[in-house]
Amino acid sequence: VVQFLRAFKPATGDHLQTTSVTEWENAIELEGYQALSSTGRIFTTPEAGTVPFYRLISPAAQLHFYTPSFEERGEAIEEGFIDEGIAGYVYLDSSCGASPLYRLFSTITGDHFYAMSAAEINTVVKTQNYNFEGLECFIFPA
Repeated sequence: VVQFLRAFKPATGDHLQTTSVTEWENAIELEGYQALSSTGRIFTTPEAGTVPFYRLISPAAQLHFYTPSFEERGEAIEEGFIDEGIAGYVYLDSSCGASPLYRLFSTITGDHFYAMSAAEINTVVKTQNYNFEGLECFIFPA
């Protein structure tokens, strides 16, 4: 189980999430992202009871999208997103002792935001024009 690192790119409004420290550092040093706190911890390889957490990007808007749903991944690809592979592995329920990860959506930028903390979710909804979309999956706290 490793940190699911998070960074924000003000120029596009994108939230990047990765298990790769190198990718995270390069995004900050070379691509204009700002470091944010870790989203939580996820697996980098399949474990009993986990499912892939797919990572996609919209080439036009340069916004990332993550989902544990193979069907939703397919719908995003049909809408023009490019599949960037599997970000990691997550649970679909709390039976493993993991905690909920929620998804939000910005009606302004089209960005998706992922958070575990109720306080962080409330702040993003109230101050950054994100709408709460619901439960995404279950991961371990940072």
